[in-house]
Amino acid sequence: MKRYYAVLLPIYTFFLLYMMFYGCGRHPELGILQLNPLQSITYFLRYNEFFSQKFMVNIVGNILVFIPFGWLGLLIKRLNNLPLLFFLFICGISLIELTQYYTARGTADIDDVFLNTFGMLVGYYAFKLATLLNVANIRLELSYEQIKSPYSYNQ
Repeated sequence: MKRYYAVLLPIYTFFLLYMMFYGCGRHPELGILQLNPLQSITYFLRYNEFFSQKFMVNIVGNILVFIPFGWLGLLIKRLNNLPLLFFLFICGISLIELTQYYTARGTADIDDVFLNTFGMLVGYYAFKLATLLNVANIRLELSYEQIKSPYSYNQ
């Protein structure tokens, strides 16, 4: 499982970055910075039906697309630690949001940071549950230690 994830996650990340900056008909306009917490979330909850396309894309989509990043502990053992993963994720997603603002390729929205981080946390706890239940031998892959020194005939 670790091999597949190691190959698919970078491809997924590049696709996601493409969609955040160029996909969905994005073209350079005036950059918008929205720093009022929960303003966008409240707007979509109040003025859109729960299963409308706008609601699904802006609220549910911002959560679902970042779930795979909660599994980074599978690739990098140090990221199996929630405080470190949380800090690095917040820094990374904030940098992406600010880049959207400065390149005028989207809205830098604090609510997107909240929703994306919530998605990563859902993925992290799903990863912990999968590890606990040993789905797809994840525990075996996490405890796998590579040989420190190369094999030698003289040993």
